Amino acid sequence: IAFTREEEEQIKQVLDDPQYKLKNKAEIKVVFYIGMYTGQRLKDCVLMQWQNVDLEQRRIFVKQFKTGKEVSIPLAEPLRQLLSEVKAQNLSSTYISPNVAMRYKQKDTRGKAVGDNYVNIDVMRVIRWTGVETTVDVPGRKRKMTIRGFHSLRHSFCSHCAEAGVPKGRHHQILVEAVRRQLCGNRTYALSLRQYRVYFHRGWL
Repeated sequence: IAFTREEEEQIKQVLDDPQYKLKNKAEIKVVFYIGMYTGQRLKDCVLMQWQNVDLEQRRIFVKQFKTGKEVSIPLAEPLRQLLSEVKAQNLSSTYISPNVAMRYKQKDTRGKAVGDNYVNIDVMRVIRWTGVETTVDVPGRKRKMTIRGFHSLRHSFCSHCAEAGVPKGRHHQILVEAVRRQLCGNRTYALSLRQYRVYFHRGWL
């Protein structure tokens, strides 16, 4: 489910409010902004490197970890401003959010990846601080179903594109290139652009 414009602003306010304490909060803010203004997956946002960002030409070049596809995305002004500030303070790091990237790549003593879960917990904590409902009960299921999370920022990206005058077909294509899938249990289905548009507007993605 997409965030409303008011909910997006609440997320930004929480990220700027010092009373909410979170590990690597400044970098988590950057991750949220990248997700909000590019529509990329959490992993792609967390592990994004400065070599993928052209502040002068206002472009971000992403090669998705999941699909291997390369996508060029216009750099929205709010994200450009934030990245410019971060760049001025962090000239030596390869990653835009180095501490969060390191956390994301953590493994346990058996070599199993656990960091992605740690970062997702951090992200969900921010969202819950806004008071937004993130889960719902589903009849016949023991676990609640997540209805809002970092995934919802893809819808925010579509809104920003529309406001910026980006043709609808283009920003849908960017998202399809980034996320050609519909989850159903543990199975993953590839979606065509036409299918994605139908599913997106019906609120299934």
